[in-house]
Amino acid sequence: MITFSELREQSLAFYEKLKEIRIKDEHDQYVHNGVIELQEMQQEHFPDFPVEINTNFIVSGPLFGLSYANWEYSLEASEEGLKFLEIPENRLKTIIWWSMIRAFARNNEAQSRYGVDSNTNVIYGRMSTSSANAEDDESNAMFVLRMISELKVTKDMMQDATRYYQRLIHQLRNNVSRQRESSGIEKILESGPSGDRDWKREMEVQIVELQKQLPSNSLASRTWGFEIESPDCKGVEPLTGSGIEKGDDGSLRSYEANDDCECDCRECMYHECDCDNCDMYNDSPDHCGDNSCSTAESAEYRSTGGIQRSKHNGMYDLCKKLIDEDAEMNDTAGTHIHVYGQDLTTHQVGQVLAIYKRLENLFDVICGRSNTGYARPIVVDHVRNAIRKSNPVLEADKPRAVNVSQLLGGRGTIEFRQMDCNYNADRITLFAWLVRGLVTAAKRGATIAAFASVTNYYDLVVALGKFNYFLANETPELVVPGSKVDMNVLQTVSHNRA
Repeated sequence: MITFSELREQSLAFYEKLKEIRIKDEHDQYVHNGVIELQEMQQEHFPDFPVEINTNFIVSGPLFGLSYANWEYSLEASEEGLKFLEIPENRLKTIIWWSMIRAFARNNEAQSRYGVDSNTNVIYGRMSTSSANAEDDESNAMFVLRMISELKVTKDMMQDATRYYQRLIHQLRNNVSRQRESSGIEKILESGPSGDRDWKREMEVQIVELQKQLPSNSLASRTWGFEIESPDCKGVEPLTGSGIEKGDDGSLRSYEANDDCECDCRECMYHECDCDNCDMYNDSPDHCGDNSCSTAESAEYRSTGGIQRSKHNGMYDLCKKLIDEDAEMNDTAGTHIHVYGQDLTTHQVGQVLAIYKRLENLFDVICGRSNTGYARPIVVDHVRNAIRKSNPVLEADKPRAVNVSQLLGGRGTIEFRQMDCNYNADRITLFAWLVRGLVTAAKRGATIAAFASVTNYYDLVVALGKFNYFLANETPELVVPGSKVDMNVLQTVSHNRA
């Protein structure tokens, strides 16, 4: 690990190297340095410099390589952080680095620089962002390097950083103690069914067989809904009166329609390429390398109202149209299922989270993806806090595979976000049946213990059947939870939020 004197010296030297390779295009504007170019330069000339270069230029100081972002969630990471910070040399380096970050954050020049920022542990600049001034010969990476070489730390900043260090040490010690005491639930949640490729192939066979047994028009045990995202829907419209509305989602990106586009602005890199809305406001003819911008039409199809049947005919019609038109499918899009859950207690919602967490590997197969940024795995602590006997609380965190934020102020649903972008109506319907079953079973008294022996989808169907929830008959109540009739008799359940 380099010293802070070396960090400043190398920052200035790195700055000069980048300055040497800065060039302008025919419009007298500076061209972005490529990520690979900077990575190679860093590896060749500054191999010890604590930086990660991707879409951002991230300087991490003495915490480089540590999984500090996960300290509060993982026992292993908490122990790693505690072990690192309790070494006097590391303690001093960390306090000095945090002091430098505070100096950076308070610098007026840094505050006014677009695309450059800092958080508790890193200073970073966006690689794809040009400066506001076209004549400015500093890229954001260069700006970050210059600022680090010039930072001046005051006594107040050192005291702030020392207090932050003391709070963090206290938090990590509590985390380690608490997680060691409650490691039993973690073992239960993380010892669910799993297997090799042969096991996954068998799971796919079971999915197909269960899809064949889906009823045609049975009444659902509770209302539900769906969101089907398409990065390029090819103009497909839902059937009029089908109970589906078509909306936009700015996070979707078409890969197929952007193949020829060479634009490097943020709008075109992360969304559909569109020169008219480019954040660089560049309207020159060769803005996209003489190629036309994408004509992709992203869409999010949402069911309207609570669906009271296990199948949705409008969704089947929509999926057929999307397949017929060869609508694009990629990893920026997904399929989300909402299940009404406002009538569940916090403890019952916790059981839904616990069961889903234990069966995570099973849901990975039917969902077609795992641990994606849009639906990260459920945090064990979130489960533990929701199922505890005394003062259970829900912790909302939308990017999780199961999102409970809608129970804390929204449409009163539990959102299952893990499924990938696909237009297989049978597969979507079966996934909806499974997660609706988890919510229904929890309401009927199910706990994670009832799913301890589940190793495949057939086992899961049997386990749900113990709570009168079957493929052919979900055994709905006289009043379907979430329906309009239910709204007239609903007693609101309070879910505390951590």
